[in-house]
Amino acid sequence: MTPITRNRAKKDGLTLRVLLGYTVTLCTLALCTVQGAAAFELSLPSNAQQTHHETAAPASYAYPTGNQSSSGIPMDRAEGRVSRTSWRVRSDGLETLQLMAPLAAQLEAEGFTALHRCAAERCGGYDFRFAMDVIAAPDMFVDLFDYRYAAYRRPIRSQAPASPQPAKPEQEQAGTAAATATATQRPKVRPSEGEETILLLVSRAGASGYVHMVQIAPIGSPAAQAAKAGVPPVALDGPAARPAGQGPALQETETLPEALRNAGHVVLDDLSFGTGSATLGPGPFASLAALADLLLGDATLRVALVGHTDSVGGLETNIGLSKRRAASVVERLVAAYGVPRRQLDGEGVGYLSPRNANLTAAGREANRRVEAVLLNAE
Repeated sequence: MTPITRNRAKKDGLTLRVLLGYTVTLCTLALCTVQGAAAFELSLPSNAQQTHHETAAPASYAYPTGNQSSSGIPMDRAEGRVSRTSWRVRSDGLETLQLMAPLAAQLEAEGFTALHRCAAERCGGYDFRFAMDVIAAPDMFVDLFDYRYAAYRRPIRSQAPASPQPAKPEQEQAGTAAATATATQRPKVRPSEGEETILLLVSRAGASGYVHMVQIAPIGSPAAQAAKAGVPPVALDGPAARPAGQGPALQETETLPEALRNAGHVVLDDLSFGTGSATLGPGPFASLAALADLLLGDATLRVALVGHTDSVGGLETNIGLSKRRAASVVERLVAAYGVPRRQLDGEGVGYLSPRNANLTAAGREANRRVEAVLLNAE
């Protein structure tokens, strides 16, 4: 948080101190009311590091609205300008409840109504987690046995909405029925006014906590305009930066073509494969669309897709799996985007080129990846 913002917050008496030294700023220079420049901004500790930020428009995002049941996971889809951001918070002994509580308090104070809140197994464990498109490791790590999820929504109106009814603690235990009841209590909004949706997912790994936020706002709304202008959705008590030593993932200000030309290789962090499988998920994947645009725009470029694995299992097995995953990416680029096969190679190196140590679950997940390597311009 800047000195100006801190002084403004103190002056207006709108600073709420909650768990573990969080300063939840309820009104900052970038976020005051729905009538004003409603650029939503989270406040995190100074040791929080922003690891990823991206915005797409027009776009849509599917998200759970209730716990998993025998009939599946209830889902909704919001459309507009979609921004995804993740942070890593260094703190030994930090619990996911302590990560979520101050963020939820800020949302509720800003007029958001809780649609659904749950934790790990009560949400639906593995299936619930993978019902969402979450930023990949190492930028965001999700422990399938220790995470919390919250979905919030507020109307975009010419006047600020009435104070929402905060989510009751028992909603975290009540499952789909409570989530449905909560959703029906939120203020009705005329279609022309629209709604802003905020989705939070928090987890932890070792000495680090992880925060994932998705913001969806109608294109043209103040929140969407702020996202388009590059307003960072976070206020820190110190600078936010990408953690060092975590591989050539995209920097906030770089496009994929720029990163590929600058570093010669880039991790395609949004790709998803089934556990132990070489089958590429259905997508769509923004990284592949950007890579295809680059290659189709310059027929002289050639790129190798290189698969990587963690160190679980033998070298021969891992090299085989990494090659098959790279081949799946090549086939998707050819079949879905029309990239000439002569511009693509597919290779795999197994666990021989890690970007993190394989000593932790987070490190192993970060090492399971596919990279694009710029070969040459003929």
